[in-house]
Amino acid sequence: MKTRTALLTLAAAVMLPYSGAGAAEFNSLMIFPYQPVYGTVPDDIGTKTSELVQNEIANNERIKLVPAPKLQTAAPAAAEEARIDHNAIKKALGQVKNGASEVKAQNFDRAIKLLKDAGAVLERNAEYLDDLSPLIEAYLNLSMAYLGSGEEEAGEDLITHVVRLDPKRQLDPKEFVPLFLRIFDARRKSLYNQPRGSIFVNAMPAGASITIDGKPVGNAPAYLKDLIRGEHYLKIEKPGEPPRYKRVSVPGGSQIEVKIEFAGAGGPGGTGPEASIAQGIRNNKLDPKVRDEAKLLAQKAGADYVVLGGVTKAENMYQVNSYIIKVKTAEIAPLVTLFFDPDMLGASIEIYKMVEEIAKKFDAFPEGMRQSTVLVVPGIMKPEEKPVDIVVGPTGAPPALPSSGEPPPEEQPQQPAMLLPAVTPTQPSQPAQPTPITQAAPQTQPPKEDFKDGGRGGRQIKEKQQIDPSIVIVEKPTHWYTSWWFWTAVGVVAVGAGVGTTVYILSIEPDHGEVVATW
Repeated sequence: MKTRTALLTLAAAVMLPYSGAGAAEFNSLMIFPYQPVYGTVPDDIGTKTSELVQNEIANNERIKLVPAPKLQTAAPAAAEEARIDHNAIKKALGQVKNGASEVKAQNFDRAIKLLKDAGAVLERNAEYLDDLSPLIEAYLNLSMAYLGSGEEEAGEDLITHVVRLDPKRQLDPKEFVPLFLRIFDARRKSLYNQPRGSIFVNAMPAGASITIDGKPVGNAPAYLKDLIRGEHYLKIEKPGEPPRYKRVSVPGGSQIEVKIEFAGAGGPGGTGPEASIAQGIRNNKLDPKVRDEAKLLAQKAGADYVVLGGVTKAENMYQVNSYIIKVKTAEIAPLVTLFFDPDMLGASIEIYKMVEEIAKKFDAFPEGMRQSTVLVVPGIMKPEEKPVDIVVGPTGAPPALPSSGEPPPEEQPQQPAMLLPAVTPTQPSQPAQPTPITQAAPQTQPPKEDFKDGGRGGRQIKEKQQIDPSIVIVEKPTHWYTSWWFWTAVGVVAVGAGVGTTVYILSIEPDHGEVVATW
């Protein structure tokens, strides 16, 4: 009996370290995913740091690891990319080419059908296109087809689209008849004189590249100025993340803002406490609200403590700042700062030191930090993000109207003056030859011009009469016997003779057969 009692006493003594006081040393811990501070490092560095810390804690016998919350990743760009209809775009590119051939062949109805279908597809996908020249070509050829079929308003509206997307475009006079060149030039001048708009591209983090209407223009944040009013297409890219696409309507005389938040700045998606905590860490702030949300999140998961922190770049190293919150009292205390090389070699040793420090804080949690807002990484400032001005729209006057290949008026050969033979001095009965008077005369009605010239259309237009300086008109001299003053004098003499004769006849008096003439 005594032997049995001794064995039981020995067994109890052996089991004592695993019960009672030993059980009090066993604590549960949740690791909130580490976040990049101010977007200075890629998201995957924060993810790798979280995985290393969790793996090290899993090997510690004194700590029970509670699963961390899953953060919802905001990646709308991936969904946008999936909506791109590559097959439809490929078909539309072929229709643009075929439509241009139909315009040259003056098959306007067929051209309009092809180009309208192609333009609709390219417009739907315009913000995803790296090159907008196929869409612009579709607009140009469709404009020619409409004008050629007499639909002037529709044709000129399409010129507006061309100028909006490519305001400095030069048309080849070998490809377009002079009539179309003038219509294009007039519409462009009108748009140049209208109020312009601007876009403020506010992309975070700073440095994302901006492409507008298929042309790269600079980096965000930036003000894109002097844009022709109407629709424009934006693509904003950041290395390591899918591009973001935006179709924006720019009003004349005002500014709109396009805000883009990449994962390195905007944080995870969602509206729950997880997203709020992550956003606070990324903004380098652990204010009372963030700490309370972290406490409630850990309490809901059944954890006694929660560790959270951020990663930033310190010269050629990654710097990891961590904090531990005691759920019961909501106290917060800093942990040892870790430094990793870019390849994260030796990170396990650094993390091991931090895990040992966590275990010690279970035994004696230090007095909590007193400031209301704790900086995740003390001593760093948010990177300067002053927007720059980028003039995207046209400046100055529109490009000059290209020559149609005809020499300018000053280079045109002058036609010789058509002079009449001079009157010889042996003609005394004629007055001196007057000096020829040359003057410009109105040009005869020019031939009607239409889009069929060069295989480009069917609308006719009458040009305004213009004076051609190359034509010289000579006024013919007037002979004396054809002049008005000569015949006036002849008339006066004739009338005077008639009157005199009448007076003479009436004045004859009979005198015994004698006739006396009285004057």
